[in-house]
Amino acid sequence: VENSPVKPRLWLCGHIHEARGASLEQFCSNGIRSGDAAAAKTLVVNAANANAGRAKRLTAGSMLVDVDYESSRVEERTDG
Repeated sequence: VENSPVKPRLWLCGHIHEARGASLEQFCSNGIRSGDAAAAKTLVVNAANANAGRAKRLTAGSMLVDVDYESSRVEERTDG
C-alpha cells in the first residue's frame, strides 16, 4: 500500500485472528503515516472470525462494511 501511487479506500484482510477490528489509516510513499488531513485515507478491516492461535472454531460473527461509491469520503464508525 505504501508504494502504490493510488491508495485504496478499503483494505480487507482476516488472517491474524487476534487483530480483528478496523482502523482508519493514512499511508504515504515512505511508509510513515501522513499528517495531511486532505491525504487519502484507507479503512483497514481485519474481519477474522476464528479463535486465537491455530484456528479450530469460529468465535466471532461476520462484519459488514458499507461502501459509498458516490462519495470520496471514508469514515470509521463503531456501533456501541
